[in-house]
Amino acid sequence: MLKRRPKSLYKSYNEAVKHLQIGDIVFFHGKFGWKRAINHIIGRSYWTHVSIVFEIVKSGDEILSVILIEANETVRLHRLETFAIQDYEFEIGFKRVPGLTPKEIDRFRGFFLDVIDIDYDYDHVAYLLFQFILSRFIGVSWTKKLVRHVLTTDEYICSSFVQRALYLAVEPQKRRETLFLGNDVPYALAQGLVLPRDIAASKNTVWLYNPHD
Repeated sequence: MLKRRPKSLYKSYNEAVKHLQIGDIVFFHGKFGWKRAINHIIGRSYWTHVSIVFEIVKSGDEILSVILIEANETVRLHRLETFAIQDYEFEIGFKRVPGLTPKEIDRFRGFFLDVIDIDYDYDHVAYLLFQFILSRFIGVSWTKKLVRHVLTTDEYICSSFVQRALYLAVEPQKRRETLFLGNDVPYALAQGLVLPRDIAASKNTVWLYNPHD
C-alpha cells in the first residue's frame, strides 16, 4: 500500500515564499555530496539539510530577500535565493511550528546572534553514524542511552540547531510542543538524536510547501 503524501498549505514555491515567516523551517534535498550519502545511511530521509528563516527583507509588499541561518561548517547566514536558483542541485521545502508570537520571534534573533560562527559539530555526525552501526548489535534503546554522555549542546549539526532554536524561543509551557521526536521525549535526548527526517515527519509542525518525509 502506497503511503499518502502529506498535504501542504501552498502548491508552488513562489506562493509559499510570499507567506514565509521568521522561524519557518527550510528543508533542502541535496542531489550530490557527502552529506546526502551520510543522510541516506543514517537518516533515510528525502531531506539532507535544514535551516531556519532568520529575516525577511521587504520593500513594501515585495519580498527582496529571505535570510536563512543554519549550522553548516559554522553557524552562518545565507540567502534563500542562492539555493533556489541552483535547482539542478537543490530541492526546497518549507514547514512551520504554528502559533509563534512576536515575542518568541524576537527570542529567535537573540539566540541566533549568540551562536553565529560556532563550529559545526562533526563529532556529532560521527557519533550518529556510530550509533547507527552499534544499534544493529545492541539495539536502539541501549544505544540511545549513550547520547547524554557523548553529545554536546554547545555545537550543532543542522537539525540539532533547529531543535534548540525553536525549543528555547517559545514560552516554557509551549516547549514540549516543539520537540520533533514527540512531546514525551526528554529535550536532551531530542536534541541529541533529531535528524531532518524527524522534523519532516513531526506532527508538531505543518507543511507549507513540498512535503516529503
